[in-house]
Amino acid sequence: MYFSKARQLKEHWNVKAIGSENAAAFLGKSLEEITKEYGDPHADIGSGFYFPAYVSENMHLVVLYMENNTVYKVTVKDLITDTVVATD
Repeated sequence: MYFSKARQLKEHWNVKAIGSENAAAFLGKSLEEITKEYGDPHADIGSGFYFPAYVSENMHLVVLYMENNTVYKVTVKDLITDTVVATD
């Protein structure tokens, strides 16, 4: 993906950025439900654990924390400032 300085998605190279939905919208959903709606995760940021993640249209990394194939926590991190902007 390529973004402008104004955080506008310019190119995606066949990877679709997700919208900037409320992080709570993912809570309680299974990975299958999320994959059906958003496609395969863009990354796995876990180190020994599986934490699927998506890049959003506004340059945030949406990290899904899974337990028993269900999202129990979501963290949204700004990819420019490297700060957490939301947690549900």
